[in-house]
Amino acid sequence: MPAHPQASIKILALLVLMGAVSCADTPGVPPIAKVRVTAFSVDSPTVTNRKVFVSALDRAQLGTLEFESHRRIASNELRSHGALIVESEREAQLVALVDFRIDSGRTEQRIFSTPIFGQTGVLSATTFGGVTTFQPTYGVVGSQTHSVNARIFTRHGAFDLYEKIGSTPRKVYETRAISEGPCGQPAVLARNILPVLFGSFPRPDSTDTRIDVPFAGGC
Repeated sequence: MPAHPQASIKILALLVLMGAVSCADTPGVPPIAKVRVTAFSVDSPTVTNRKVFVSALDRAQLGTLEFESHRRIASNELRSHGALIVESEREAQLVALVDFRIDSGRTEQRIFSTPIFGQTGVLSATTFGGVTTFQPTYGVVGSQTHSVNARIFTRHGAFDLYEKIGSTPRKVYETRAISEGPCGQPAVLARNILPVLFGSFPRPDSTDTRIDVPFAGGC
């Protein structure tokens, strides 16, 4: 017996909805943060086996627990490149200045479409006992447009590296990261985006790249 038309439509709609939810939040697959990274360098700087002191680019953040978290992330990343992290600027050969911040966000209207399902034709017709039964076909017959308001945050990361030569530090490397998205939680964002600043260190001079970063941690 052919399926009831409305039942077929509901089943198709449910399958598409399940697929959309799966794509938006697939278990075990982290979302992606798109990050733009720019870098400028002088004389291909290196931190390998050199003493590096990590401090805040914004001096007002010194002493805050938030910066201490950023400092730990930066220190671990620099160690992975062979740096010797020291606790005193006086004994350092290099000074790394780090910053991470998020704006207050803006509201954007996002437009998206959902399919409308219906009968698209007749697959077959059978006649039995003088009664003809038609087997319809179903599919997408149109779409419906929806709009939602989304809060979008801009996230900035910065890393400057200075070489101590005499009494005047000389900047030898700087890199910036910028990303936009609906997450505005500083702790989650810092541990995902800050490491991008130190990846492939040192990046070639005048680098401008876009990186997809798997976003670990709920937001």
